[in-house]
Amino acid sequence: MGEPTRVAGQRERRRYGRKELSRQDILDAAEHVFGLKGYHEASLQEIAERAEFSTSALYRFFDNKEALFIGVLARRGDDLMQGMRELFALSCPPRQKLHQFVDYAISFYHQHPNYGRLFLRSSSTAAPNLESTVEAEGYHRLQEARTLLTQLFLEGQHCGEFVSGDPAVLARLFIGLITAYLAADSEIMADDADVRDVHEGISLVHFHVILDRTLAPPSDAARAKHH
Repeated sequence: MGEPTRVAGQRERRRYGRKELSRQDILDAAEHVFGLKGYHEASLQEIAERAEFSTSALYRFFDNKEALFIGVLARRGDDLMQGMRELFALSCPPRQKLHQFVDYAISFYHQHPNYGRLFLRSSSTAAPNLESTVEAEGYHRLQEARTLLTQLFLEGQHCGEFVSGDPAVLARLFIGLITAYLAADSEIMADDADVRDVHEGISLVHFHVILDRTLAPPSDAARAKHH
């Protein structure tokens, strides 16, 4: 490689690095504003001011407000799913893996509470409105999470760690439980109207106990009592 080519390559890498840094700054600002005010109340001007950009500069990175919102969801959503894939690839019992995922997911949302708020407000555990770009964009992550959890429950059933039943339904039940738990977490939802009736909440330790009682196979004594 000649000297001019090498220098040009370095210059291009620096230019790309500055552009990527600027994009991340904008996403950080948008995550903060969207998380605090919601999609409809947030303005591009407010996001631009927080990122220390002009509003017109934002359009060099994102076509419109919806594209920016999707970019915020995609960045953290991709990070969350990557962590889930890595955790589920570990060699450990399914029940232990499920509890490790609970700790990981809750820690992730505590680290990124603004993302947590906007995700929980905009997500659905049912089929999305595929005409909505925002809902459709995140649906593939939900589907992947369901697939990973379904396989985990199936493995756990084979070794006697989880209750019997359709593992795909158990995956949806688990997602519903952890979503409800996160949506009632004041560290994530702050003063959101949906948590104003939550006074003491449920500790993480207690939540793990609830999961075990819900998803573990019944004991012989419990089965005898039921029948």
